This record gives sequence, structure tokens and C-alpha cells, in this order.
Amino acid sequence: MVFVGQLVHSVGFYVLIAAQDFASIMLVLVSLLMVFVGDFQLGMGSICGATPLLSDDQTCTETIANVSSFVGRDLLNGKVSCSNAGVLMCEGVVASENLVRFTMIAAAVGAAASCCIPRRLIALSLSAEQSIKTAQALVAGKTQESA
Repeated sequence: MVFVGQLVHSVGFYVLIAAQDFASIMLVLVSLLMVFVGDFQLGMGSICGATPLLSDDQTCTETIANVSSFVGRDLLNGKVSCSNAGVLMCEGVVASENLVRFTMIAAAVGAAASCCIPRRLIALSLSAEQSIKTAQALVAGKTQESA
């Protein structure tokens, strides 16, 4: 009966290791995705900041009106402004660079911590269990000597 308990305990230990490894891999993948999205946001923010034609309604409307008069055709299709026509691609895209960078760093640190901390806790748990078994064996040996 003791052998079955040890077998379940050993198998459970390795299942715990496998589950922790799976969770760590998933966190690393999510972290990489967050870094990719953060880089995309930073890139879009710098592009949109440098191109007022795509983010500023007044600049866009004036430019399209000038081009429309040059071409002789209404490019906004009767709409009053670029925002009404849905032409502004960068409207609301500008994000806080510090927040995006902080999120990227937090994702990387979280993934690194998820790989290291649980593995160390599992090792400490196993070490403590071995210490308990050693202490129990020493106590059992001393009680047999005294008897």
C-alpha cells in the first residue's frame, strides 16, 4: 500500500512539473505576443505622429479639398470632413509610449519569473520532504536502539 502511495506521489510530482512547464511556455508565448503588439503600437504611434494628414481632421480635410479641386472631383463623396468620410487611419491610435514600454517589460519579467519561481518552490518542497523522511528514519533508528 505504501508503494502505491509513493507511486501516486511521484507521478503527481511529474504531472505538476509538466503542468508548470506548459504554463511557463504559454506565458512566454503571451509575453512575445504582447511585445509584438507593443512594438506595433509604438511604430504606429510614431508614424501617425509624423503624418498629420492621417490623424488631424482639419489638415486632412484641407488637403483633400485642395486635391479635389485640382482633380475636379469630390474625393470625400459629399462628406464634410475626413472624419465623417472615415479616412483618418490614425484617429485614436497614439498611445502612451511609457505605458506600452512598461507593459512590455512587465510581460517579459512575468514570463521569466513564471519559469524560475515555481520550479524553485517545487525543488524546495522535494528537499523538505526528503529532510522529513531523513528525520523520521533517524528518530526510528534511535527508538530501536533505546528499545
